[in-house]
Amino acid sequence: MNRIVKKISANPALRTQIVDACAKAGVPLTVQAVNDWKKLKRGVPASRVTIVSRVLGIPPHEIRPDVFPPPEAAE
Repeated sequence: MNRIVKKISANPALRTQIVDACAKAGVPLTVQAVNDWKKLKRGVPASRVTIVSRVLGIPPHEIRPDVFPPPEAAE
């Protein structure tokens, strides 16, 4: 489990914030689905990274570097 998922799993308030942010963005998500991210090899699904990034204040490339390359790598 990556450190981002550990951080989310350890804090129920973060899970709720992520679910609420997804709902506002029109992307359905449940707290149980967020809990299930612990079981995924890559952690946060790519389709949820931008929302999680906004909630946590962490750049997308730190959450899923396999999908979102660091800015210097993208040039």
